Amino acid sequence: TILMVTLLSLRSKDEKTALIAKQIFNDITTPQELIQVPLEKLETIIKTLGMHKQKAKTIHDVSKTLIEKYDSLPPKTKDELLGIKGIGEKTANILLNNAYSQ
Repeated sequence: TILMVTLLSLRSKDEKTALIAKQIFNDITTPQELIQVPLEKLETIIKTLGMHKQKAKTIHDVSKTLIEKYDSLPPKTKDELLGIKGIGEKTANILLNNAYSQ
């Protein structure tokens, strides 16, 4: 969830991101559940964050990659994280620092 919230938060206000994240991730806890949400519905939910089409596509794509390559869990190394399309330096660092205390 830290990874997905970080992806949603890019170029968005923290307060808005927190509200939207609660709305999405109260019921959705796995990448498998996230990719079951239609892209259009996800776009509608996150529209107020800005760049909603790109963000919805990115979190769907990242979820698919996590399922296919990493047994649904974010990798624990920066190199592996940066190898996932849609994850940059800032997102990788936030995840490693907050989820894995690195």
